[in-house]
Amino acid sequence: MAKQLSEVQIAEIKEIFALFDKDSDGLVRTDELGTILRALAHNPTKEEVNMLEMRIDPEKGGTFNCDSLVTLIQNMDLKSDTLDDLVEALRVLDQDQDSKLSVKELIHSLKNGGEAMEEEEIQEILNDTDLVIDGMINLEEFAKTIYNR
Repeated sequence: MAKQLSEVQIAEIKEIFALFDKDSDGLVRTDELGTILRALAHNPTKEEVNMLEMRIDPEKGGTFNCDSLVTLIQNMDLKSDTLDDLVEALRVLDQDQDSKLSVKELIHSLKNGGEAMEEEEIQEILNDTDLVIDGMINLEEFAKTIYNR
């Protein structure tokens, strides 16, 4: 069953499509589908992109239009990171396994992790949320906030 997209989601799809429609002919190259999907906050695997390319361009003409993209996204069933995946990733940081993380631990992890963040960026995230209670952050609530951004 196709999911219903909101007007805002459809407008976003059209906006991204227009960025890739370099000569304004209403068509985009099929090999740009993966990049377009990533620009729309989807994270398809290479296999999924290949499958979706066949679906959006079954005649192998090398291009597709915006309506086809909207229809494709409405019918997509991609594996995606779930909220549970994000919570599990955050649990790695939870030394005492109490589903809470001290602000200090979080800041240390984010500043020294794989893609280190600046203190200002971290403070912006923390200030945007009402999740800090007595210097502690509930992992599930923090994950929901990040997931829904």
